Amino acid sequence: MRFWLREIMGWLLLFLGTALWLLIVLFLIADPPEFITASALVLPSIFIFRGGIHLLKVAAAVRVCLDADRREKPQVQAAAPRAAVPAKIPLDW
Repeated sequence: MRFWLREIMGWLLLFLGTALWLLIVLFLIADPPEFITASALVLPSIFIFRGGIHLLKVAAAVRVCLDADRREKPQVQAAAPRAAVPAKIPLDW
């Protein structure tokens, strides 16, 4: 359940970055194109979009690790205690 917040925030940042790109396109196709305003939004929109992609990757990795951990735990069994076997070879090398 810990990864859901990361995934939701990742999707929100992804949509926000896409919305900023749409806003940039709208600024550029306006009747007098606003190049200064559009260029000021390019870098923040790239960082926001890439941040959303990163959060989605991290959430997916957490989900895979938790799933692998759940699948592995039932297979782990306690090992039977071994009888003490005296060493036949001296260990002073």
